[in-house]
Amino acid sequence: MEKLSMVNRRGHGMMKLVGLIVLAVVLAACSSGGSQTTPQATPTMTSSVTVNDQSVADSSVTIADVLSGGPGWIAIQADNNGQPGAVLGETAVNNGDNPNVVVKIDATKATLVMYAVLYSDAGQIGTFEPTGADKSQTVGGQPVEPIFNVTGGLPPSTPTATPGPTPTSFVMVQVFPSSTLGAILMDQKGMTLYYSKHDSPGQSYCTGDCLVTWPPYLTNGQPHIGDSSIKGELGVYIRPDGRQQVTFNGLPLYTYSQDKNPGDTYGQGVDGMWFVVPAGGFPTPTPTVTATSATPAVTSTPTP
Repeated sequence: MEKLSMVNRRGHGMMKLVGLIVLAVVLAACSSGGSQTTPQATPTMTSSVTVNDQSVADSSVTIADVLSGGPGWIAIQADNNGQPGAVLGETAVNNGDNPNVVVKIDATKATLVMYAVLYSDAGQIGTFEPTGADKSQTVGGQPVEPIFNVTGGLPPSTPTATPGPTPTSFVMVQVFPSSTLGAILMDQKGMTLYYSKHDSPGQSYCTGDCLVTWPPYLTNGQPHIGDSSIKGELGVYIRPDGRQQVTFNGLPLYTYSQDKNPGDTYGQGVDGMWFVVPAGGFPTPTPTVTATSATPAVTSTPTP
């Protein structure tokens, strides 16, 4: 009996030990599960491009910072009538932050205003396909394509490189009484004159193909005011190719290629950038400045 009692006590002790071990395992599992944390969602990256006005150096431009939402490309594109035009060069960028990205460009086709456009590398990896699968990255539905001004470093232009009419030695600006737009400026042939909101006094940003659509109103000397109702000053802007473009209160003047007959005003409001020139002056006064050239601007005022 004593021997049997000892066996029973040992059996109960073993069961207690097993129970303690099971309890410890359960508590450890519970403790481990309780310490787990819910994985945090990775913040969505907002694509951006930071670029400064700069001079072209060694046929290259530098983009201060590119934040790309995935592998992509930063492309430099020429200005085409206020929109990104021809691609002049591109450089691959990594997912995330890319500081000081250098892009080699075709400087012979550069414009005074250019676009730094951020694309996704969505097609064949490592191949730039701007007209194919590689689309520009967007933020809020708008493409990431900031503009910047080229302050120097472009190769010299030749007179034959820029489209446009042959300048005459004597040009006159007259007034056309439009039934819908009021008194507006026209050239001596009766063709409507326009200005671009993209330009600034003493500076034209219309280059390349833009000049085919919007030929500059050229002169070989001082332009003349042909109507005393014109309230403003005529001047001359020296284009990069050396030709002289007529200005009104500092802004360069153009005709429109789709105007076929005197009095046509088909260019009014095109792209929200091009407008006829009121004979009474611009709605907001525009200061008259000296043309950006060693040759001084000339002005003309009505003759009594």
